Amino acid sequence: MNESRGADVGVRRREGAARMTEPHLEQFMLFHTGMIVPDLDAAMKTMAAGFGFAWADPITTTGQMRNPTSVGQRTTRLTFSTNGPHRVELLEHIDGEMWRTAEHPVHHLGFAVPDLEDACRHLEAKDYVPAFELHGPDDGAPIAYYFRSPVGGLWIETVSYAVYQDLMKWVDSGLAPDVAKPGAGNVR
Repeated sequence: MNESRGADVGVRRREGAARMTEPHLEQFMLFHTGMIVPDLDAAMKTMAAGFGFAWADPITTTGQMRNPTSVGQRTTRLTFSTNGPHRVELLEHIDGEMWRTAEHPVHHLGFAVPDLEDACRHLEAKDYVPAFELHGPDDGAPIAYYFRSPVGGLWIETVSYAVYQDLMKWVDSGLAPDVAKPGAGNVR
């Protein structure tokens, strides 16, 4: 069998095999796995000792969350691993029932996308169920969308490339930004 490296998607495939039928899927860039933890400091210490993770300074952020039936505020304390390229995000609930997932601490896969609305249309067309939106503190514009998988398990988080770049500025420096909000060179 003649195989070639699929440089466009990073997988091995048979020569002549069809490429992805939807080229825009290649623009979904997986960059982190989010985990819900009851105590952020303890989780950081345990995962550093067990796996050698280094962590960006934790931040506390509040944003407006909208789901199909309600609108509310969410305050979360979080950090990202500085080891990469795939990052681990740890989230400690300070308030907001929308994030609670006691049965499954591994909560979501985070993707950066060039166009949030296009990504939403694509996921909904593939039967992913919109769960909620996170809106920025300044202009109220959506900065992240969350979807439930049609088969259960992990949620999907989508953020724009611009929000991803802001996140990586914080994570790569390891230092908490002065003000934790999108568009200010820091985190969502």
